[in-house]
Amino acid sequence: MEAILAAAVGLAVVWMVLQPLVQPAPRRLASAEPPELEDTQRGRALLALKEIEFDRETGKLSDVDHSALKTKYTAIALHAMRAETATRPAAPMDIEAVIAKRVQQIRASGADAPGPVCANCGPRPESDAAFCSSCGVSLGLTAACSRCGAPVEPGGRYCAGCGTQVAA
Repeated sequence: MEAILAAAVGLAVVWMVLQPLVQPAPRRLASAEPPELEDTQRGRALLALKEIEFDRETGKLSDVDHSALKTKYTAIALHAMRAETATRPAAPMDIEAVIAKRVQQIRASGADAPGPVCANCGPRPESDAAFCSSCGVSLGLTAACSRCGAPVEPGGRYCAGCGTQVAA
């Protein structure tokens, strides 16, 4: 009985060893995540440059050695960056074309400026703004009373039409 059990265990071990050779592992799909910085040539060169700077600042590296190592690793990093840029797929959209299309849509709608215009910053994206979102200047719009709809003078606290207190 022991001999049969030993033979079965032996066969199981031999099968485990030979299985990767007989049946190749299924292919894994490429990960959508970018590789870690340390896993790329560019990343390793940039990390080496950081380490070189740290070593020089702490006095572990002379200025001559620092200069030589910095030149070497800068060249490696630049080469890797250029190679990545050459292999990177083109941008899906041309931003200039997107902007030109949007400008054309605005002009076709008949509104040159879709919202208020600041004297300092130009057209503002907020259509109901009383103040410029960039510089804070009053846009000179007259507010309307929420009760009667009459225009409220800039800086006024009460509606001239009905006397209702208005928001500052």
